[in-house]
Amino acid sequence: MTKWRRPSVWKLMVTTLPLVAGVVGMKLFLEEVAGYRGSVEFSDITAVLTAVAFLIGFMLAGTMADFKEAEKIPGDLACALEAVEESLAFAAVRKGGDVRQVRTKVLELTTALSDYLAGRRSVAQAYDAFGSLDPVLEELDKLGGTAFVTRAMSKLGNARKALTRVEVISNTGFLAPGYALLDVMVVSTVILLMITRFKSALVEYVLVTFITLIYFYMVRLIRDIDNPFELSRLGSAEVDPAPLLAYRERAELRLAQSAGTRRRRRFPRSRRAGPEDETRRPGRDGLRRVPRRARAGGAARKQVAVELRDGTAFVDRISDLTASEGKDVAVFEARGRIAVADIRTLSHLG
Repeated sequence: MTKWRRPSVWKLMVTTLPLVAGVVGMKLFLEEVAGYRGSVEFSDITAVLTAVAFLIGFMLAGTMADFKEAEKIPGDLACALEAVEESLAFAAVRKGGDVRQVRTKVLELTTALSDYLAGRRSVAQAYDAFGSLDPVLEELDKLGGTAFVTRAMSKLGNARKALTRVEVISNTGFLAPGYALLDVMVVSTVILLMITRFKSALVEYVLVTFITLIYFYMVRLIRDIDNPFELSRLGSAEVDPAPLLAYRERAELRLAQSAGTRRRRRFPRSRRAGPEDETRRPGRDGLRRVPRRARAGGAARKQVAVELRDGTAFVDRISDLTASEGKDVAVFEARGRIAVADIRTLSHLG
């Protein structure tokens, strides 16, 4: 998988310095070569400098609002897609569907969305990728997993909404007339600095350098913030797609693990045994007896799909089967301890 390279924090500064050097060189040329020392006092242009600073602050506040919203989108996409994968995979396990096909289709959708953010696919291709899940949804619905399909479709709607927001932010700038005014004011400030007379050469070049650097830098930063999804160009203020890429890695790992996934099965009845070498596991007609020797090997650390009697469903790994206060207890890595009597069904995912 292609890794996203984080932009350098100094890139914008380094690329702005040549512009500042050009302005300072022009001021030096006017004074040392042309002999022009200026005709305006610095105190006369302070009002213009204040107005430009106010306009820069206004434009920065407007673009930062969209940027803060855009920062949440990769995480929202990752959460929605992972919820879709978990819902459909669990439905496939319970209803006898193809878990590998489910994970493959969700991974294809995730790849299409991450490629769109990276500029390797068009937005039309990203929208078309949602259609690849339609056959999977239809099959699981026919198998009786309607509730899981409905939940997955709700999460897919959230993913489409996030994709639409990315497109709007990418194609819509913040107040184009405001940018025009900002450019005019910054250029006017540079011209005024060229004709301004200073009391000493040291103060002159320090002020010209820093005022020009701040104004040029902020104008370029505002334009960069205004489109935070130019990941292919790798600007200096781009949204980090790490949550989506991290989920894509997890999806690829689960798909590789599901190569040996078995369809859902019930625990078989065992021969009658004594209480010292037995524990209980859920089955179709209640709790079935399984030899205790299975605890240390077959169930431990296996990824399973679990449905509780209160309707809760989840996928987790069993770390142990034990007894507590006279009750058999299953210990899960994420969910912790759950009484075996509270488990309706439990299916191995390979």
